[in-house]
Amino acid sequence: LLVLLAARYVHYGNWVPWMPSSTGPHRFGLGGVVAAAVPLLGVFASAGLLLGVAPRVQRPHRQLTQVAGGAVLAAMLLLMGLAALQSGLVQFVALDSTRPLSVAVQAVPQLQWMLPLLPVAGWAGLMALQVVVLLLAVELLPALWRRPGAAADHDDREPGRATLALGTAALAMLLVPWLPERAVLPPGLAVLPLLAVLCLGLLRPQGPLPRQRTALIYLLAPLAAVLCLVPLARQIQLWQG
Repeated sequence: LLVLLAARYVHYGNWVPWMPSSTGPHRFGLGGVVAAAVPLLGVFASAGLLLGVAPRVQRPHRQLTQVAGGAVLAAMLLLMGLAALQSGLVQFVALDSTRPLSVAVQAVPQLQWMLPLLPVAGWAGLMALQVVVLLLAVELLPALWRRPGAAADHDDREPGRATLALGTAALAMLLVPWLPERAVLPPGLAVLPLLAVLCLGLLRPQGPLPRQRTALIYLLAPLAAVLCLVPLARQIQLWQG
């Protein structure tokens, strides 16, 4: 609805190829931040359709459910990073302004009363997203750690493993806004190791499969994981200078 209402005010030249408009070397304009958020709408729309159709399938594929949940989890983390950047909770030197929404509101005198509310809204939105991420993790982790062939109501995980993972994830999400500039990689790169883990997850036994298909999975899954990690390693080298 927001995109439809604002369509006549949007300069679509900055939306192609879905990258922020540049205002200098490695510096992106305020409109580019909004443009970069548009692909997230497609991610959530696709995930919503998939999660809405899956319960209507009589025998849903277990791996498909896990990958869909992982995709939603990755999109949530990206949205958290985007919300932190837009509200100015996290400083990022690649932006033309470290407080994009505040600068945009300052240009409209009728909306300046919102300035004190922007940080509060940013924190509230991030906390809501963190709750969703933790709830997703609670649903996904038992399915990922359950041994193949184990009963759905039989918990064969190591005691405290899920609690430790959830606690670590929650602590990491809470500490990110307090990290200094350039202390962490751009949030978009977090998708690469997650995709690598999902690729390696295909190596787990999934019941009787044809030998040719098993051999193909054992060959392609590590290759896909390596292809995810190579650009991540390259970005780490560039980030470290």
